[in-house]
Amino acid sequence: MSIKNLSYFRNLPAGATIQEMGARLYEAIADIDQQIGNVAQQTNSSRASQPSAPPKISALNVTAADGIFDAKITDTSASYRGIEYFLEHSPTPHFSAPTVIHLGTTRNWRGALGNQSLYWRAYSGYSTSPASAPVYHGGAQPKVVVGGGQSSGPPMQASSGSGTATTRGNQGGSGYGKTPFGNGVVTAPVR
Repeated sequence: MSIKNLSYFRNLPAGATIQEMGARLYEAIADIDQQIGNVAQQTNSSRASQPSAPPKISALNVTAADGIFDAKITDTSASYRGIEYFLEHSPTPHFSAPTVIHLGTTRNWRGALGNQSLYWRAYSGYSTSPASAPVYHGGAQPKVVVGGGQSSGPPMQASSGSGTATTRGNQGGSGYGKTPFGNGVVTAPVR
């Protein structure tokens, strides 16, 4: 980062007036402020606080046959570069301990989960923001999708969450996490 007037202050000229130093100090601080704003814009972050969640995605559609599930997220909201998408599935419509699938920047997923009956939801987020509100397959009331086929595969293991959410897996809808630091810690861990 290059800051205006650093050399001026490093080698303060003899006879510099308070007014001149004040004007140059103002220029230096304004330059720092502008550069911090540029970094915040380029990284989709906020200068003042945690960025807000992105707008809710438009729709989620999930189909299945022979134990293979196919999910498609539609997102027509205004978003910035770096937005990422998450799917969650659960054997219950309450999503009390969902399994999270991080899609990254793509909006489609296809995978074999066997002949299971699963409920699905999706949301988006930035690495520095909270997750958007979830959208459910089926609309306001989650609709079950049956995998079909002969194989059910092994039983699903309990969810251990995602991101900084607790490892109990009971913080669905968090994507990167609901707190800035791991396992629900509110302040920065000591390194």
